[in-house]
Amino acid sequence: MIDTGRPEKTLSVSHTPSSSSRRRVLKQLATGGVLGVAGRSGAGHDRPDTDRQHGEARFESGDERRQVRSVDEARDAVVRISTERTGGEYGDDPIPVDGSGFLIDASGIVVTNGHVVTGVDSLELFVGRAQASPAATVLGVSECADLAVLGITGEGYTPLTWYTDEPEPELDVWALGFPDGESYTTTDGSISRTTETANRWIAVDSEIEHTARLRGGHSGGPLVTVDGRTVGVNYAVSNPFTPVDETEQFAISATVTSTVVEEIRAGTATASIGIHGTAVPADDRSPAGVHVLAVESNGPASNATIQPGDVLTAIGNTHVGTGGTVREYCNVLDVHDSADELPIQVYRDGILLTGTLDGRPLEPVLGHPASAHARTDDPYPEYTTLTDETGTIWTDVPSEWADRRYRRTGLGPCLIAAPDVERFRKTIEAPGLLVLRSSDLEYGTDGVLGDRRYRDCPVTKLGPYDDGLYRGDSRSSTGCGDTRTATFFTVAEPRDQSFALVIYVQLATERDRAALERILAGLHHRTDGQPPLLPAEARVVSRVRDTQSPAP
Repeated sequence: MIDTGRPEKTLSVSHTPSSSSRRRVLKQLATGGVLGVAGRSGAGHDRPDTDRQHGEARFESGDERRQVRSVDEARDAVVRISTERTGGEYGDDPIPVDGSGFLIDASGIVVTNGHVVTGVDSLELFVGRAQASPAATVLGVSECADLAVLGITGEGYTPLTWYTDEPEPELDVWALGFPDGESYTTTDGSISRTTETANRWIAVDSEIEHTARLRGGHSGGPLVTVDGRTVGVNYAVSNPFTPVDETEQFAISATVTSTVVEEIRAGTATASIGIHGTAVPADDRSPAGVHVLAVESNGPASNATIQPGDVLTAIGNTHVGTGGTVREYCNVLDVHDSADELPIQVYRDGILLTGTLDGRPLEPVLGHPASAHARTDDPYPEYTTLTDETGTIWTDVPSEWADRRYRRTGLGPCLIAAPDVERFRKTIEAPGLLVLRSSDLEYGTDGVLGDRRYRDCPVTKLGPYDDGLYRGDSRSSTGCGDTRTATFFTVAEPRDQSFALVIYVQLATERDRAALERILAGLHHRTDGQPPLLPAEARVVSRVRDTQSPAP
């Protein structure tokens, strides 16, 4: 998470091993980084409704509601959730993943975390002390609040009520749930603070930090007061291995949760594209974006052929994950409907792809020969995120391209990066990148593309360019002179046509060809008033993506 001075959070879900081998695997996979979005239920259960059309059903409180008045009485409203998952980071063998939830209506409405119940191959719920599992249906998921609403068969259940006051620091609270997937536990603590937050998992108006100890399997369980009222929904812990007084526990507030439930009921919930993901910073493996951990069957993302393991770098003409949070991603979902044909950009195994949600499936952006060389046995080991001096052009380049020039030209800000800028500018033999942002090009695309052309570089392909963020025309060449150098040149605009980007890249080796995909995947502009990252402060991106601590 990018909150300064606060440790990284880990989703508190439990993986139940069935053998010593599986136990080792699960310790590597456990918690947040291997969780999913809405999927299929197991045998004997209703298939979750991916159309979210059941939000109007069974939300009324029956006359049979029994009021919970204590932490002990709340036991009957807490739900144990058992799932199995395959695919993506889970591999081909079913992996058990457990969590918690709780009833909010006597007719069988259950609240839990989205990452607990979605993207699963099987789903079982056990209410209170019951041993039988009722049929369950996913009624709705809020990706950006990490909340899910389920309906289960039966009636006369004991629900919890919401804590409607503003939770104050030092309010005594209890975390309820099934941390090991089997045994019910309560842990006590108090509220530390309540804040608005946007981190790598969620973007909500009210998150609660508290001291009631959480462990794997607590995700989705209630955080309650002494009289059994729900203050929040537990979802993350900073580090489950540190001493309790050094660990931070987090819950989504009752205010946020109750609002999401009502929006799902009314059919007005924020759009969901059908993924569970986490914001990731740029590193040597991929650009910044939303790392897709699981994909809902038959949802917009699935229909666009997004897969677990993909990094979603742009959606709705917006680059996402740039601050290490899901804020930009959630802002896009807030203003669009799930049926909108939003352009998307995805980075998969070193290849840049583009398509539209509920429209055009993903396909490679680069149709020219350079894309065939995107995989190499000798890739650049480290990338640096650069911006021009105005802070409006951003991209990732190999750190070995350490000779960099930042300048304002008569046409606009310009960024050049190469191992040797003078050789790059004067010869065809050196790799390098030039990016110019201009609102006042002197002549059209054809003129710009023809202006920088080496006599001995035959044009291999001239055609349209569309990477999901920018559209225009491109020209590529291979076999320049007596060298193996290839060139890529494009002039493209964002959807609002407010400016043009001129991009020129020389590719001298196979590793340069692989770098081209990464350069284009990291390329974006910012106009939101964020302070510019000065050239001298351009950061070297870590080789290792921020890791997650496995749950105990």
